Amino acid sequence: MPMLGTAGGGSARGFNPGGGKLEVTGGDAVYNNGGFTYRYFKSSGTLSVSGGTLTDVAYVIIGGGGGGGGGFAICATGAGGGSGAFRWLSPGNEISVAEGSYAVTVGAGGSAGAGSSYNRGGNGGDSSFNSVTSNGGAGGATWGGGPMPGTSNGNASGSGGGTAGAYSAGGSGGAYGDNGGYGNGNGTSNGTAGSGGGGGGRKGYDGGNGLGGNGYSSGGSGGPGGIVNWYGSNLNGAEQSGSDYYYAGGGAGGGTGGAGTGGVGHGGNGGSGAGGTNSGGGGGGATNYGCYSSASGGAGGSGIVIIKHPEV
Repeated sequence: MPMLGTAGGGSARGFNPGGGKLEVTGGDAVYNNGGFTYRYFKSSGTLSVSGGTLTDVAYVIIGGGGGGGGGFAICATGAGGGSGAFRWLSPGNEISVAEGSYAVTVGAGGSAGAGSSYNRGGNGGDSSFNSVTSNGGAGGATWGGGPMPGTSNGNASGSGGGTAGAYSAGGSGGAYGDNGGYGNGNGTSNGTAGSGGGGGGRKGYDGGNGLGGNGYSSGGSGGPGGIVNWYGSNLNGAEQSGSDYYYAGGGAGGGTGGAGTGGVGHGGNGGSGAGGTNSGGGGGGATNYGCYSSASGGAGGSGIVIIKHPEV
């Protein structure tokens, strides 16, 4: 279980097998535990390696979550934003990183959709390290002169479909994120509408089901994210569920009769909940009880890049 203990500084020093001094720096939070160093980049920065090659390196790269859609009269509800893409190196697939400086980019969360027609949430920003990119999640839909379908954004999760009471398809997920759910209801302006939840990053973790839930009267739930049980994850953006820690949950949709629940991994709840900071979670869509309210959706959560390597 990744719990806080002894924290290291920003620099790890030692000697490589060839006898030269090896130094590694970078990260906003750095922990040494069990013979490994864990570097959490919560904002963009640089990983620097000098004095040799750093071996047995693993990473988790999560894009920013998409923003949730807004709600407005009459009966328009907001869909959940998709999570940022969840990319990682599973055990046995570690890489070597040669001496040099490597840019680490952490994507911002997508902006909240305004409480007015056609204004879907913004896409999340991309996160990257060592030429590997996790795209940001797609922004949640609303109503735009008709049901507004969810959208896609590269290899990340799709957003939910937005509605004021008619069917709207969810957006397709990419290679490392899942599909958003559809929105539906009993006909426009009739008082029953629910928008879909955004997809989550579970697909990028192990190929499992990260689908966003479908809406009707209540908004659809956000899709679940992926697990990162690395030391320090509990302090750096992850959501605990049982004994595991999750990133990249999908944002939930809003409805006229209730709000969906955000996907595990700090997806925002329906009712304009924001995705968690440094979680890559999608923002929640706006509810619209009574059909005549207006509200913006929730902003998507920023992404994160985590680098794990042997302590040197």
